Amino acid sequence: IRTEQFYARNRRWQVTYWLDAQVDEIFDKVSWTAFESGQVTDDTLSYREEILLSRLGNCLLLFGQDWLASSLARLNSSAFRSFVVVRSLGALEDALEDALGQLEAGDLESATISARLAFGHVIDALLESHGEYGSQLVKWRPNRFRAADPKAIEFTKYWRIETMQDYDPAAPEAWIKDVLALCQDIAMRVETV
Repeated sequence: IRTEQFYARNRRWQVTYWLDAQVDEIFDKVSWTAFESGQVTDDTLSYREEILLSRLGNCLLLFGQDWLASSLARLNSSAFRSFVVVRSLGALEDALEDALGQLEAGDLESATISARLAFGHVIDALLESHGEYGSQLVKWRPNRFRAADPKAIEFTKYWRIETMQDYDPAAPEAWIKDVLALCQDIAMRVETV
């Protein structure tokens, strides 16, 4: 995969060149057949491949309207959404387990970090279930949240937790337990298909 970076008009640009055959291979990796047979794992797609699929719905099209329309139809009929949602829910489960173990062991600093990670994973799963992809690019999570406008949690509550506004370093257990409970509640509302 060829990528070029350059500066123009005081901005850094990154252009990645894909061949149609490469895009076909990516779609084959996230087919329903591959997903249902268990062939889809965390390592199925490379970072760049996932970013490509994630950006199809909001890219700036210079030319190739027919190709983009066809690719979006392929994306919407593929198992990509289920793949990323299930992956994020799996990461959530790992972070929840870590946080609970750390909490039980009295390691409140580590439990705080694990709870924070768990919250990010459950929000990613929620947004992905609404078709807002790009969980690898955490900096865009608030924008993705506003675009998805999920009913499971309001933006103001999401943002309070994302920015840890209610966290009390002198008594972190309450925040950790509240966040973990919220993560479990949101996870129950996420549709994987």
